[in-house]
This record gives sequence, structure tokens and C-alpha cells, in this order.
Amino acid sequence: MARPKKLIVDYFPHSCTHRKTMFILEERYGNDGYAFWFKLLEILGNTEGHYFDLNDSGAMEFLQAKTHLSEDSCLNILTLLAKLQAIDPEAWEHKAVWCQKFVDGISDVYKNRRETLPQKPSFYKQKPSTDDISTDENPSVAGVSTDRKPQTKLKETKVNNINNTILSTFEFWNSQNIIKHKTLTDSIKRTIQGTLKNYTFEEIKASISNYAEILKGKEYYFKYRWGLKEFLSRGLEKFLTLEIAQSNYRKQKEAPNGKDRRYPEEKLYTDPDSYRLPVILSTDPAILKLHEDLKGEKPHPPDG
Repeated sequence: MARPKKLIVDYFPHSCTHRKTMFILEERYGNDGYAFWFKLLEILGNTEGHYFDLNDSGAMEFLQAKTHLSEDSCLNILTLLAKLQAIDPEAWEHKAVWCQKFVDGISDVYKNRRETLPQKPSFYKQKPSTDDISTDENPSVAGVSTDRKPQTKLKETKVNNINNTILSTFEFWNSQNIIKHKTLTDSIKRTIQGTLKNYTFEEIKASISNYAEILKGKEYYFKYRWGLKEFLSRGLEKFLTLEIAQSNYRKQKEAPNGKDRRYPEEKLYTDPDSYRLPVILSTDPAILKLHEDLKGEKPHPPDG
């Protein structure tokens, strides 16, 4: 079986001198402009074919999470980059990011791999014509080749959208500083992709955010730290709704010995007849009071 082609890079050249693009970005947006540019290049380097399609809502969410900027700020900077020819203006008209200079700068990587350098996608759309009709005998109209089927383009777009959402999930997880993963491994990719079959990106993102809040909150006793794979498999549903997670994991009042009381979920005690409390073998007033509060009746201390 042939080894799949790798259309991403692990690094790219970072020049120590900059030209007008960086000067204008820093002048207009300060450090946000500088950081945005190089984070955008990181995204291009780690995206299949080095082509970033922002028509997918998940891709925009990822760009915002990666750069820590609002959607309006991201769009404004990208529009400026297109105006400065730093990114391809034609691609940006279609809300996509392509940087020919970036691709040219990593050409040696593909030469060493003996792979063809990724090319800029075509944005040409054939206009309907009443003069020329495409048939089986005449598969091209007005000299435009139809070798590239619409189904193929649609499939590639769908794959790119899924990959962008997987990458967005991975980056958002790392941004929460729970357990940072250095590499998006194939195993993590498969786990995220499987989870996306049952949950939306927004639901996964919300659950991760809620989990991080519970971990960092001093008023909660839950402190177990999962990796991303384990969280998606074991913890996602527990933290989908913040209010429920807060209720389940909030510390109770301190017991006489100074330790936190950690009770099971409240739903286990909705029916007093569905459970039995253990026999109280203590005369400690605090423990007897606790038993009374839970049972709803005053217990009798042991004889003697």
C-alpha cells in the first residue's frame, strides 16, 4: 500500500529582517499584527495543501482561538494583507487564504520528499452560456477543461473542513492549559473525528471550557486532569452543561475534622425510601445533626 502524501510542513523560514508588510501591520495593530501574521503562517504550514478556507465556521473559530482576536479584527487584518499582496487577493475574495511566497519558501521540503509543490487552487467559475452546450462529445465549453469534477472539489472541501475543525479542537484544548499536547497525533485525530460524529464543535469547545473552569475553581473538589483523548472518551458528557457540573462538583461545608464533605449527586436522594442510612455509632452532635438533615428525622444515639 502506497504511503499517503504529506502536504503539511513542520517548520518554515522566519526571516530576521522584515519589509513593508510587517511595518504596516505593527504600525496599525501593534504586537497583535505581528503575532497574527506568524500564527497565520503556522496555520498555513499545518494545513493540507497550505490553503486555509475560512468559509467554514469552524475555521474562523480556530483562527480566533489561535490569534486571540475577534472575528472583526481577523477579517480586517486579512483584508489589509490582501491589499498589501502578502496573501493572494483573488483567494481572499473567496474568503480563502493562500500565500505564494510562503509556499515558495518551503519548496526545498517538497524537493527533498520528491513531491510536487502544492499549487494555488483555481477559483474560476464558468459562466452559463446559451451558445455552447456541454455534451458527452463536447466535454469542454469555451475552451475550459472539465477534467476536475465538481464532486471531487466538494469532497476535498469537506475533508479540509473536517481537518480544520479537528485542528481547531486540538488548539482550543491546548489553549486551556489543562494538559498540553505537543503534537496532534493520528490517535488524537481519530478520537476527535469520532467525537464530531455525535457532538458539534461548539459543544466540544463548551465542554472543554467548562472542564477547565471546574479544575481551576477553588470552590470545586474535582481536580482530575485528563489528556484530550481521555477527556473526550470519559469526561465530555459530564461537563457539557456548566450549571450541572458546578452543582455536581462544588465543595460542601467543612466537616468537624476539617475535610470537605463530598456527597453523591442530589438526584440520588430525591426519594427518602430509596436508600437507607447506616446506623449511627457516634454521640458527636455534629454527626447526629448531619444524619438528621439527610434522613429528615431525628436519630437516636446508641445506648450506653
